[in-house]
Amino acid sequence: MGAATHHPLDAEEVARIARLANLTLAGGEEAGLARDLASILAYVAELSAVDTSAVEDLVPEAGALRDDEPTPGLSREDALRAAPLSAEGTFVVPPFVE
Repeated sequence: MGAATHHPLDAEEVARIARLANLTLAGGEEAGLARDLASILAYVAELSAVDTSAVEDLVPEAGALRDDEPTPGLSREDALRAAPLSAEGTFVVPPFVE
């Protein structure tokens, strides 16, 4: 896998990421978070450059997984109660295609 190139993160990009993650940032936090995120991305790029071709996979063989059996999940009411927005028994999501 080749090393990825990252464009520098600025306050505007951090604010956009925060909006997508539904986070509220205090004034002035963007610059510090931009530095932190850039550092994390640089570290991930460094890890991606490590040759792992001789490392054995940790994922078990496909037959070793348990059978997929249905189990009870959340009720509609519980799921909608945890949602940030709902209307008429459905989830309401903001537009996400720019």
